[in-house]
Amino acid sequence: MRLTTVLLIASLVQVSAATFGQNITLNEQNVSLESLFKKIRKQSGYNFYFDGRVVTPELKGSIKVTNVSIEEALKDVMAGHPLSYEIKDKLVIIKRKETSILESLISRFQEIDVTGKVTDESGAPLAGANIKIKGTSRSTVADAEGKFTLKSVADDAILEVSFIGYESKELKAAGVLNISLKMGTAKLEEVAVLSTGYQTLPKERATGSFVQLGEKELERNVGSDIYSRLRGITPGLLIDQRNTEGKTYLNIRGTNTIFANDQPLIVVDNFPYNGDISTINPNDIQDITILRDAAAASIWGVRAGNGVIVINTKKGKTNSPLNMHFNSNVTVGEKPDLFYQPLISVDDMINVQKSLFQKGYYDPRINSDLNLALSPVVAILNRQRKGEITEQQANSQIDALRGHDVRSDLEKYFYQKPVTQQYALNFSGGAERHTYFVSAGYDKNLLSKVGNDGDRLSLNMSNTFKITSNLSLDARLVYTKSNSVIKNNESDFSFSLDRYTRLTDDNGNPVAIPFNYTPEFQQLMLSRGLLDWTYNPIQELGRQSNTIGQDNLTAAFGASYKIFDGLRADLKYQYELQSSDIVKLFQEDSYITRDLVNKYSVIIGNIVTKRNIPLGGIRDASQNELTGHNGRFQLNFDKIYRNKHRINSLGGFEIRETSAIGYSSRQYGYNEQHGSFIPVDFVGLYALYPNSGFGNIPNVYGMSGTVDRYRSYFANMAYTFNNKYTLSASGRIDQSNLFGVRSNQRSAPLWSAGLKWNVKEDLFKNDRLISAFDFRATYGYNGNVDQNTTAFTTARFAQTSFSQSFAARIINPPNPDLRWEKTATTNLGLDFGIFADRVTGKIEYYSKKGIDLIGNGPLDPTLGFPVFRGNIANMKGKGWDFELNTINTEGMVKWETSLFLSQITDKVTEYKLDPIITYILSDASISHNSNFYAPVVGRPLFGMYSRPYAGLNPATGSPQFLYQGKAVDYKDIMGLGLEYLTYHGRATPEILGGFRNTIEFKRISLSLNLLYRGGYYFRERSINYNQLYLNYTGHADYAKRWRQPGDELITNVPSEIYPSDANRDGYYATSSVLVKKADNIRLQDIRISYDLPQNILSRAKLKQIQLYGFVNNVGILWKAADTPIDPDSPGSNQQRTFAFGASVKF
Repeated sequence: MRLTTVLLIASLVQVSAATFGQNITLNEQNVSLESLFKKIRKQSGYNFYFDGRVVTPELKGSIKVTNVSIEEALKDVMAGHPLSYEIKDKLVIIKRKETSILESLISRFQEIDVTGKVTDESGAPLAGANIKIKGTSRSTVADAEGKFTLKSVADDAILEVSFIGYESKELKAAGVLNISLKMGTAKLEEVAVLSTGYQTLPKERATGSFVQLGEKELERNVGSDIYSRLRGITPGLLIDQRNTEGKTYLNIRGTNTIFANDQPLIVVDNFPYNGDISTINPNDIQDITILRDAAAASIWGVRAGNGVIVINTKKGKTNSPLNMHFNSNVTVGEKPDLFYQPLISVDDMINVQKSLFQKGYYDPRINSDLNLALSPVVAILNRQRKGEITEQQANSQIDALRGHDVRSDLEKYFYQKPVTQQYALNFSGGAERHTYFVSAGYDKNLLSKVGNDGDRLSLNMSNTFKITSNLSLDARLVYTKSNSVIKNNESDFSFSLDRYTRLTDDNGNPVAIPFNYTPEFQQLMLSRGLLDWTYNPIQELGRQSNTIGQDNLTAAFGASYKIFDGLRADLKYQYELQSSDIVKLFQEDSYITRDLVNKYSVIIGNIVTKRNIPLGGIRDASQNELTGHNGRFQLNFDKIYRNKHRINSLGGFEIRETSAIGYSSRQYGYNEQHGSFIPVDFVGLYALYPNSGFGNIPNVYGMSGTVDRYRSYFANMAYTFNNKYTLSASGRIDQSNLFGVRSNQRSAPLWSAGLKWNVKEDLFKNDRLISAFDFRATYGYNGNVDQNTTAFTTARFAQTSFSQSFAARIINPPNPDLRWEKTATTNLGLDFGIFADRVTGKIEYYSKKGIDLIGNGPLDPTLGFPVFRGNIANMKGKGWDFELNTINTEGMVKWETSLFLSQITDKVTEYKLDPIITYILSDASISHNSNFYAPVVGRPLFGMYSRPYAGLNPATGSPQFLYQGKAVDYKDIMGLGLEYLTYHGRATPEILGGFRNTIEFKRISLSLNLLYRGGYYFRERSINYNQLYLNYTGHADYAKRWRQPGDELITNVPSEIYPSDANRDGYYATSSVLVKKADNIRLQDIRISYDLPQNILSRAKLKQIQLYGFVNNVGILWKAADTPIDPDSPGSNQQRTFAFGASVKF
């Protein structure tokens, strides 16, 4: 028997002999006995010794005495409790009061057997409700019918009845009780219920690895998309936004595949979501559950290999009055910093061009018959050489260019502070047989580029009808319409600008820039009847537009019928329609239109005689439509036997078909006002002016279509014994039209098994320190699919580039043995809580093994394909997650802390092809373009590699590399393979961490979120002389270049050589000196809010008004590399944003 000894003394040296024997004066009402013992000890100096199972925290006492002995005080404290005490020396021993035989008989006759039923307000049984005898450890749970029995209960006992999501109730014991519980007012995140998309289950019975985010976490961030709401609050989830095209990639616990889909499955209200989740209104989301292991996710089969994100939208509640909630905010961001990337100075750029001119670098361009445009400096120097201006005039004109940086013009005329407005309104409520939720949201976005904007309208409606006591129906309709308009074409020309180019004259008037052809040639062509061939960037704003309209409609219907107590049948159907219309319009006066019209014009005798492309605009249009049908039939069984055995199971089948079709076309001579166009001949070959080549008129015609069909059978079962032990098992068979020539190859059987041990209930039931302690273990298989690879010969039917005739090109040779990818996952977890759950957390370890992964292997080239793609690769990974949540203080000041750390490792264990060195040295983790993947056995899919750098040659300043212990020139290591390269580590983080603190004082709340990423590397940019000469772009490292012997001691930047050597530049760019550790700590965001006082709300008949502010991307606090570049944003800076808003509940 474990005894708890409470000495209740701060320090023995603080207790004097005079303390003993002191009388007691106390006035305390209904406080714990332990607290009263502490106060008596403090006054008397007596220490206390008792059994923690005898004096439990639930035992309360009262005392009101003045100057009495310790014996009298103890008598009052223990009145009404079955306790006695004994004093030995200065030690008070508390023990259970011994009863006589007569007292025991009397007590037994005063005990009763209690039976009853627990229901909700509508009379529906609450299976699993907990019924506990107050002040004792005795309890039971209600069965599937809500019924329970407690034997030998004292007739004056108090029963405590509780159920997840409902208000607890206390009532006096009686022979027969009918207990009705009210729906709780707590938010869902306070309710320990998890959703898998197939079922909801209490956390207490969940064996798998789940992360649940409720309204409190999701509403903390004000972003208009789900990505921003998830960032930095979820262990094991990496949100990667480095992609230069603006795409966001999610990763749960590392990479599990090479060429197949690497993104987690998104489930919205029980069905997979096929669209872009950024179109979902986050204000409509009730909670998000992330399924991370096989036991949690295997129910989703072949689409669960990368984890599952389950999104539940808000619903109405039974017997709830009308609730209205309005939320609105405005977010203002900083203007993008075009000076973020350290570029070569204007002075250095001009001096480079002067040097190149003197060396004859530009002579081929100057002397070309194509009249190619020259940079302003080169044009000035050319005029000087031809004697049109003097050297002094040339130097004066060039010096006038030195004081200007084109990035200042770009920031002024092409960029702005982004502004996002959000408005969200919802109504919810319900009666006994009907619940409803209706919402409307509108977002308006002014983007960071001038002329670009967008908006989103979302409507959501859900209803649940209880037709009879056994039958309920539900319906949901969601419509989202989003539009975006892109009119800013800065990226079309800025890459070719000289650093000193001016976009306006001294009076601020827009001017043309050197573009494609010389001004003299442009003027001559204008006189011959061609269209104006000049390019004026500021005037081009708005002359071309890209309008993208997206419509998403989801309609879902469901029926649930209780066959008998414990068995329910569910039938669900969802229809999904997603359409997009993209119209890219080049107006008649846009440069692209003028350039094409001119190129395809016919000039005879110095005059335009024919335009093969008619005057007017150019319109590119594409329409894409996706239609999805999802149907599911499911039986659910939930039954409790003898208050100890609970069986919860489900089984069913589902079918799914997704079809997509797309069209694209181009019209020339387009008149926007009339909607008319002029047909052209896309087949014929035309002479191109002025380069004397031939070509077809550009066309974007295309048509595509795909149909994917899946059929699945699934089952899940969990058995719980005495609320202590839970065993779970799950199985699923998926079949698809993508796989297998033979029918047995079209199926993918996947399964999982798990167990959970409630250690607290089993071993530490009466321990006051430990409030929760669970052990979990799972193992099973998830799957994945590469929709670009099929078992059958696949060809693309398209027009040839020369004759424009149609031909079929094989893109996928036959592979009758193609199989689904599988990932085996083991997960071990410990959940704990101490100090009445003031400290809670979990520790998880996992390992994964991907088998039959799609990879490339060698093939006899005489067959027509140098490689084939099939199930020839394997991977494995492992890691851990740690979470800790603490309530540090309560009362007037409440301080809560959330901490998480995750380790993620993965590596390729089998692959058939040797990697291409060029691909290895590029970081494909940024682009996620699988064409550049280079798997290396024994390493992560995305690793950081380099050539070992050995400094600069003291005599020439050329880069040197370490080879066989010596510093050699790059030419000496050309052709060396993988074994020569240095592997630094991962290109994506191995460690993810978050540390969030929330402090509430009265009605003010302040929350700060710190993020840590570690264990990965990135490659810095530096000078590339070949690109500097070709594209007028260069790095600021040019100023640090080697210039004379001895400089190799202070710099690693190679010397400038002429002519440039692309191989020399490339080897330096991939050298180890440019690889840096990417570890960093950043203050991700700060939120502050204020709730208006209740007296103001009462007068306005409002429930709550909260004013809030939010700052995102606050800044980096520390990074391992001494560089101005953010490792997580190498291309452009992360813009800091400031949001202000109000939330009103009626």
